[in-house]
Amino acid sequence: MKLRLLAIGTAVIVTLLWSSSYFLNVFAFNEGVGPMTLAGLRYFVAATVLYIVSLRMRSRRNDHRLSLKMIVGLGVTGFIIAQGMQYAGQYYLTPTQTSLLLNIGNTTLVAVIASLAIKEKLSLVSMIGIIGVSFGAALYYFPWSFALYDVIGIGLVLISSVGYAIHLTWTRHLVKGTSIHTSELVMKPMFIGAVGMLIVGLTVEGVPEFSWKVVGIVLWLGTINGSVAFTLWTWSQKYLEAFESSIINNLMLVEIALFDIIILSRQITTTELIGLILVCVTIVTVQTIPMYQKKNNCQ
Repeated sequence: MKLRLLAIGTAVIVTLLWSSSYFLNVFAFNEGVGPMTLAGLRYFVAATVLYIVSLRMRSRRNDHRLSLKMIVGLGVTGFIIAQGMQYAGQYYLTPTQTSLLLNIGNTTLVAVIASLAIKEKLSLVSMIGIIGVSFGAALYYFPWSFALYDVIGIGLVLISSVGYAIHLTWTRHLVKGTSIHTSELVMKPMFIGAVGMLIVGLTVEGVPEFSWKVVGIVLWLGTINGSVAFTLWTWSQKYLEAFESSIINNLMLVEIALFDIIILSRQITTTELIGLILVCVTIVTVQTIPMYQKKNNCQ
């Protein structure tokens, strides 16, 4: 029981760390670091830390290895597109807007792409969820008057969700169908993605000025919010049900909205608040109902 409570507390702390990343990104943008450069630096640091850890924990298991083609494919979809476009979109949007769009895009596109690519059935619950999050987004953005930078940001974040959905579906297929270790699916694609984002960022955005503040933000994002948070989250999964982890993970939508108000003094209208709540409740419901059904069927 104590370990379970510790796991819940640890998972909540991890969501707070991940939520804080959105605001550290804003601070880095304000220091003149471009979004692709920042994403590349963050994941290069994270990949380096994971590599060092893997050297100390290297096993002798004969797991299958990813081909170079798969490594590049996962690196492009999961990092250059999913993470790079997310950072680029956030450059034009508020953290709350970015978080909202990611929740909607990821939930919707994962269901659709999984049904097309690996024949996972698009259930009634999923279809209701797609309608629910779409309605919540419509409420949040009402009365739907968008400036050019809003359109650019929204488009980039939705492209990010496409990359995320393809990457997640591909990863799930590899996990289910092969004996490839999960670290093999993360570390090498992350390194490829980080290098790709750095090349694009430094070419298009230019070389930023590396103040101590920027260095500190990058190191914190890569190590604490990246490698350490991922490790803690993985540990917590040993003691939590899948639906519990999903609910805790969805706290980020609320946390980011609160941080937006507290840290950046954003104002959220009643309509925006109702839209956020509707999206959050819909996503939690869509994720928990199938898990409860599966659990009851196993009893």
